[in-house]
Amino acid sequence: MNAASVRRLLHRAGSFEIFPWIELLLGWWEIARQRRDLAALDERALHDIGLSRSDIAAETSKPFWRR
Repeated sequence: MNAASVRRLLHRAGSFEIFPWIELLLGWWEIARQRRDLAALDERALHDIGLSRSDIAAETSKPFWRR
């Protein structure tokens, strides 16, 4: 299950109106997932998107709540 599927499920249940902080937590979950995916890229993929290993290190060293 990913953040998008949890959002859809909660939206259908009307839970966002009851627990608005869930959206914040799901956003943090998504940021953490994106940073893990970024760290897993190989050198060729990094070259393709124009990032270096030091760029990745700087991004992945941030805490999940920082954008």
